[in-house]
Amino acid sequence: MASHFSNAQWQKIDTLYDSSADDFGLPEHRSDSVIIGSFNIRKLGAIANRTPQSWEFLKNTLQRFDLIAVQEIMDDLSGLEHLLDLLGDDYGMVVSDVTGAKPGSPGNKERLGYLFNWRRVKRTA
Repeated sequence: MASHFSNAQWQKIDTLYDSSADDFGLPEHRSDSVIIGSFNIRKLGAIANRTPQSWEFLKNTLQRFDLIAVQEIMDDLSGLEHLLDLLGDDYGMVVSDVTGAKPGSPGNKERLGYLFNWRRVKRTA
């Protein structure tokens, strides 16, 4: 099992991130553009698989984007739904069917999903 950051380490990460997110190459929101991102969030599945601090860090990063492609979403959608809740009512999501495994054979049973800011991106039929 992977080790987790301590509270002191998370505080240091959050302080650095809050003071200089732009230094990490994260985009600035502007009224004249839509910001698109793609993330492979390793084995995004059950909420319990991540700490509350890591969920908050993911939310703080993803909210800087208007349309987000997310890879490696596991069959359990609770983590993605949790991210959607953290992002708030301005965000919606669409997910694919499960891929990567045939019945009776090994595979990751992953999905591809999109999170999007309703104020910036409009879904059509």
